[in-house]
Amino acid sequence: MSSFQEKAAAVAQKLAAASLTPQEATAKSLAQDRPTIDSAIKSYMSLISARSITQNTPADTCVLSSQDALTCCRVLSKSINAYTFAVGPDEEEASVEQSVTAQLWNGLVASNQKPSRYLGRKALLHAFDDLLLEFPKTISQEETTKFINEFGTLLKYTKTETDEDSDGALLWDEDGGKAELERRRKRRTERAVQQKEKEKEEDSSLPLIEELPDEDAKEVQNETK
Repeated sequence: MSSFQEKAAAVAQKLAAASLTPQEATAKSLAQDRPTIDSAIKSYMSLISARSITQNTPADTCVLSSQDALTCCRVLSKSINAYTFAVGPDEEEASVEQSVTAQLWNGLVASNQKPSRYLGRKALLHAFDDLLLEFPKTISQEETTKFINEFGTLLKYTKTETDEDSDGALLWDEDGGKAELERRRKRRTERAVQQKEKEKEEDSSLPLIEELPDEDAKEVQNETK
């Protein structure tokens, strides 16, 4: 495609976008929001089950075995796909995004489609606080509370430039957390290099026995016996 054709196509795309009503533009944005809820739940399941084999996990984070993580994620997914938005007088006070989300979501449920397969974080934000969740009694209430609270916190993730690990990025970045994982590997490598350099500096600052005065050298040798 020539440069002129590319520019013409870009202009045509902008004109088409400009001709959309606010409702149509919002519907398009919600439909294209990625990753999907399904993908994010799978990433969350991997995250919390992986913690069961690691150390130094913060006390307020969820740690579950692979089986319990799978069970809780199934409960969450089932609850999401069973949910429908109430339609009534309050709908007039809802924002455009809330109203369009309700229409899309309820339309999917009415046609026996799963909202979690087609919609993403933007839509789930409007439904999450009203979900009805019933976890099995085989998993402690403390753990299920941590499970749902942490997912709710990560749901509110906003992409920003940071040097800290971001679990929200693992769930909700468009690349499925690939860039976040690469940043983590890079930070670990840098920390390892810095630690080695620090140890090397500490070693070089210690005087050798042969460099000490005779009396000090004898004391060191006696202490090591």
